[in-house]
Amino acid sequence: MRIFVLTALLSLTAASAHADRVLVIGDSLSCGHFGDNLIAGLSTQGHQVTMYCAVGSSPENWMNGHPARASWPCEIHTYDASRVGRQKTAPHVEAVKTRNCGGFPKLREILNSNPSDHVVIALGTNSLPDGPDASYDRMLDAVATSSRTCDWILPPHLEPGRAKSAAGRRDLAQKEAALWDSTHHRPGRFYNQLESKLNHRCSAISSLAATAPGTDGNQTGEGIHATAKAGRARYLAQQAEIERALRQTRESQGTQDARTHKGVH
Repeated sequence: MRIFVLTALLSLTAASAHADRVLVIGDSLSCGHFGDNLIAGLSTQGHQVTMYCAVGSSPENWMNGHPARASWPCEIHTYDASRVGRQKTAPHVEAVKTRNCGGFPKLREILNSNPSDHVVIALGTNSLPDGPDASYDRMLDAVATSSRTCDWILPPHLEPGRAKSAAGRRDLAQKEAALWDSTHHRPGRFYNQLESKLNHRCSAISSLAATAPGTDGNQTGEGIHATAKAGRARYLAQQAEIERALRQTRESQGTQDARTHKGVH
């Protein structure tokens, strides 16, 4: 037991030494089970995480400061370690707190009011099956000019067969086809277009393997939103990649800052 406690303390100290203040911007998938696991997981690693999310949202909503529908408010999710329960394994989603934003703030307002080192964006599902529009560029530019590093978690697979109606199944099938080219077994055009827009302004984190059909991360109630089990499975499958992306982006920024300080261009 003493060895375990010492190891845990050393791990926490190591994580805290490289902790980031992380701001997450997401849609209903982030407001749900995946997002809560993401917040709890990053917080357990020592990061300070604040997430803004809204049902139905895409970059256009966050850039213009209006919800997709008036009845779909913005939420703020944070982590409170004092709420950790008796669940033995992390991430401890029971420690995630939710409150209303009190309006729908623009991204620039969120950036100005939330000191953070890094931005994680998890948007895209609500732009399917169309490609990412100009609001994606505006969002990327806003993050870049705020001097924050950035990672973008790309949309997960959908589950068209779970839709409640034939029309719903057809709609989700079209959206899924934009995510995954099943004929050639490769990412679809939406993935390619979004990765092209990121263009080194933001690192891309694929969600396709973690939510592939037949995996625990692909279980939904109605074709889109992950069940509690799937949200946890998806995060655990992506955890190492997300942490690695945070670390690599931080190290890359540190190298760039050092070069700038020395006058190297």
